Amino acid sequence: MTIREKIRKIAVWGCCFILFSCTETKEVIEYVNPFIGTEQVGHTYPGATVPFGMVQLSPDTRTEDWSACSGYQYTDTLLYGFSHTHMSGTGGADLGDILFLPLTGNFDATWLKEKKQMRMLKDGETATAGYYSVKLGNGVLSELTATPHCGVHRYTYPAGERSLLVDLTHYLKKEHIHQLELKQISDTEIQGMRFSSGWVSNQYIYFIARFSAPIRKINGWCDGKLTYEKDLKGTDIRAILEFENGNAPVEVSVGISATGYEGARKNIEAEMPSPKFDKALMQAVASWDTEMGRIDISGATDDEKTIFYTALYHTMICPNLFSDVDYKYRGMDGKLHEGKSPHYATFSLWDTYRAVHPLYTVLYPDFNADMMRSLVEKGEQNGYLPKWELWGGETDCMIGFHAISVLGEAIVKDLGGFDYEKAYQLCKKTYEAGDRISYAGRVYDAEEMVNLVDSSLEFWLTSGRYTEQFERGLAKYLQVKYCSAVNSGSSANLLAFMALTSPLLGERRVLPGDEVITVAAGFPTTVTPMLQYGAVPVFVDVTIPQYNIDTDRLVEAFSLKTKAVMIAHTLGNPFDLKKVKDFCDRHDLWLVEDNCDALGSRYCMNGEWRFTGTIGDIGTSSFYPPHHMTMGEGGAVYTNNALLHKIIRSLRDWGRDCVCSSGRDNMC
Repeated sequence: MTIREKIRKIAVWGCCFILFSCTETKEVIEYVNPFIGTEQVGHTYPGATVPFGMVQLSPDTRTEDWSACSGYQYTDTLLYGFSHTHMSGTGGADLGDILFLPLTGNFDATWLKEKKQMRMLKDGETATAGYYSVKLGNGVLSELTATPHCGVHRYTYPAGERSLLVDLTHYLKKEHIHQLELKQISDTEIQGMRFSSGWVSNQYIYFIARFSAPIRKINGWCDGKLTYEKDLKGTDIRAILEFENGNAPVEVSVGISATGYEGARKNIEAEMPSPKFDKALMQAVASWDTEMGRIDISGATDDEKTIFYTALYHTMICPNLFSDVDYKYRGMDGKLHEGKSPHYATFSLWDTYRAVHPLYTVLYPDFNADMMRSLVEKGEQNGYLPKWELWGGETDCMIGFHAISVLGEAIVKDLGGFDYEKAYQLCKKTYEAGDRISYAGRVYDAEEMVNLVDSSLEFWLTSGRYTEQFERGLAKYLQVKYCSAVNSGSSANLLAFMALTSPLLGERRVLPGDEVITVAAGFPTTVTPMLQYGAVPVFVDVTIPQYNIDTDRLVEAFSLKTKAVMIAHTLGNPFDLKKVKDFCDRHDLWLVEDNCDALGSRYCMNGEWRFTGTIGDIGTSSFYPPHHMTMGEGGAVYTNNALLHKIIRSLRDWGRDCVCSSGRDNMC
């Protein structure tokens, strides 16, 4: 049964004319496929949420590594359970709070003592806007939906014992847990809280959970000990709730809040005071129909509509509501604030300022106004506009101050809904020099200005004694003989590969049509130089989850046309340099290490620890993120090969076979 059929069946029981009177505009959600982006590094989740809702109720199939940023990978067949908070499309992991997992059979304490997973029956897994379901290996059909502040579950158990794991220790990325609490309030209600620090410090989440079936018994785990207490406090808490026997599904409503138990209680009372899954599902679908129905497209195929409406859906699952139904919220100063309108959180502004927020100004000016007001409020509490705000805290991630762009556009378009003057003053304050030095973003103080004037007086703007000093210092640090600074990591890769095309290399020169082994999941700037010079990239698959080259595939990638191997150390994780280097030596191939993500990483080569980028023939680097502080951007090419160094310098400075330093003649 499709989700649309499920909703139609529900609607027959109630007022179907309310939900389906506008069939044509509401059918757009049938094209939403939340599984798109859930494989490899798409970092999206398939679970249930409503537009910009506080709850993102979704399955968690993995933790810790980079592929776990949203907690889910489509190819996984095991899961930990269903947690209530997630991020979408980000390059960092956090959240995954308050995990539930339905269990069957007699009490098994290993679910409390260990971090275990349950098998999923992938054939029946279903997801659309506002709904997710999967049948588990223990026979439980698990269905999820949501309201703005509540996650709503329905678990249809096979005959026999029915129980539910509640895991407050669960995380997507290892966190420091300051405090956990779990308490039974009545035979159908529990409450709890989690106070932790992960990507962002001092995250608070409180919840109230209500059940359609009475709780017969609670088996608890608190800081390494089994317990049957009904009021637990510690830093490692799980519990298994045993329900009274029955045939009806167990439905659960979970109201969450960042402000406290009172906020969580107000939220659940306002939206789902007793668990009614079908009602919540109808409301979720109606909310998505309303918001997505603002755009109607024609002339597109079904596949094109799926791509379009799924992309539109993904623009509306973050930022997220962060205030309670009474608009109270926890500010960036850690204090509770009495708001007058919805307050939003989780602004990955470095990702969203270019396209998503401009889209909001056109399609969702009402939501956008509340978001702009939220940014201003955060700026007032924090002293400056947020950079990459998550769950009410600052991650200080990425470069620049993109809140300025977002607010500036809203002011220029005169969208209203927030105080322009306050926003303008915060933009100025955020950008002014002061004692706040971010880890990225261009910062010029008196010393930089003196150096700029000093180098300008000598007419050394892109090279000269400052550049030479830097090159010597980097070469000494890496323990290589030669280093050449360039303006970016992209230029470093281009220059490195260009050097391999020099006639000075004789038979080892890379010519048009020659093959270069690289990886399929690599950076465009690694591959583009090959194409630019007419070489043929031969793509080798990567291993998961390392995303580095599968060295077992090197032999089948080799041919008589192969001249070089050029691959990157992915995300700072060195690939198997020994195996790759031995392969290159055996076949007389050049090895270029794209070291832009791994500057400072070391690899043990034949018993000696060496810096990555120095083991192959050429290494390249980009000075990200500090390049935005120091060199405008910045990169480098380094080698121990004197001939390659000569070629690199001649191409960098002259574009031809000349190695005279700038301002000096007849040195070749």
